[in-house]
Amino acid sequence: MSRVFQIVTLCVIALVIISCREPEPFFTDRGEGYYPLEAGRVLEYKVDSVIFDDAGTVNRLDTFSSFVRERTVDEFIDGEGNTVYRIQREYRKVPDDAWQVTHLWTAASNGYEAIRNEENQRLVKMEFPLYFNRRWSPTKYINTLIQVPVGTETINMYSLWEGEVLSIHQPEHIGDFAFDSVMTCQQADDDNELERRYVREKYARGIGLVFRMDTIVDSRCERIGDFGPCIGMPWIKKGEKGYIMRMELISHN
Repeated sequence: MSRVFQIVTLCVIALVIISCREPEPFFTDRGEGYYPLEAGRVLEYKVDSVIFDDAGTVNRLDTFSSFVRERTVDEFIDGEGNTVYRIQREYRKVPDDAWQVTHLWTAASNGYEAIRNEENQRLVKMEFPLYFNRRWSPTKYINTLIQVPVGTETINMYSLWEGEVLSIHQPEHIGDFAFDSVMTCQQADDDNELERRYVREKYARGIGLVFRMDTIVDSRCERIGDFGPCIGMPWIKKGEKGYIMRMELISHN
């Protein structure tokens, strides 16, 4: 067999192998509409929270209801050439109160990742293209050992996070709104009886975040070093520090 014939044969075999591979998926809709960014956007949420706090000698649950408004006030170009949007976070206890500015966060999308910088923590909210079961690391850019203050304590909030698309392009009623296309994802869902890390979010196309539910709680068994008493006990009873939060869209422009 001549050397030329051997080379030609090997090339044909390589082409056959390549042609037998499954083609990479092509998405005409990459899902970026679920993370719209533009100056002037205003979203208002009703927030209900429970704070676990063992200040003093008694562990107590503090329950709060409030309203949060997010206003995208302007934009700028960062050092990597990406357009970054400033989000002004505002708070009020009841509807008749004046809004008070509490934080200035940022958000950006580079076509591959949707980034949101909260309290100087750069979180990956989703990766594009979006599709069912798509997974990513929400905490890839942050120190997951950081302790976050909650009440009078601190908690390792960002441990055990893993993002995943649970459903996409689904109609859904949320609060007073009927949305044609909603993407549901989790940022975290881990329960080892000592720690509960659960963050679920829903995004409506063309609007953004419309619902979020968090359970970020450590059990008292972690402190006492006895795993047994916490097995099967509801987190509302065995939780010692952390929070539970429910946030739902009530107004948008």
